Amino acid sequence: MIIGCGLPLLLLFLAPVIGLSSNIAIFIFIIAMFACHLLMAKNITDMTLTSQINTNHRGEPMKKLNIKKLGLAFGSTTAILYLGCVLLMIIVGQEGTVAFFNTLLHGFDTSAIIRMDIPWWEAVMGIVQIFILGWLTGALVAAIYNVGSDPNIE
Repeated sequence: MIIGCGLPLLLLFLAPVIGLSSNIAIFIFIIAMFACHLLMAKNITDMTLTSQINTNHRGEPMKKLNIKKLGLAFGSTTAILYLGCVLLMIIVGQEGTVAFFNTLLHGFDTSAIIRMDIPWWEAVMGIVQIFILGWLTGALVAAIYNVGSDPNIE
């Protein structure tokens, strides 16, 4: 876990020191960190499958959440919501987008922070980044649930 989490995170913070300060270099480190987490999730899933089946207080087998599947569900959901936001901005324009987010955020004025001139490559990077964050969130929820459902831990 130290190698899978610590090394990419350390590289991310040391990137400016070694002269890698561009957005692309940082994006590559984020992808590397995501890949390390995928490999760690595989090992955690393999360990869970080989361990004994836990039972609840009635002796029935307890359900475990599949870390990869829940991560994929969260990541896909967040990416679809991001695409919906992109479509909203394209279809209704700046006034409609501001009106939508103002009502969504209970009257918070978003006109000063909404930027409409987003290049395509930035939108693609946003979709990838939001998928990764969603995947990590889903995987974390599954891992915490699985630890919490272990009867040996009280």
